[in-house]
Amino acid sequence: MICGTDSQYEGFGLEAARALKAAGCRHIYLAGRPVNADALKHAGVDEMIFIGANVLDILAGAYAVLGDAK
Repeated sequence: MICGTDSQYEGFGLEAARALKAAGCRHIYLAGRPVNADALKHAGVDEMIFIGANVLDILAGAYAVLGDAK
């Protein structure tokens, strides 16, 4: 999970996502709805959690990811 402000994601968000993927993280969540969402997804962010997001789908996806880890 990457947490910060939407404005911070333009800089450290990209670096954090790339570093987490390089370290072997299988699924990266980001808290927020930044303007550079496409670049963050390209850098490795799999899911963004924000007010108005479909949390039920996000949780179901997280459960599936955890199930695959067994």
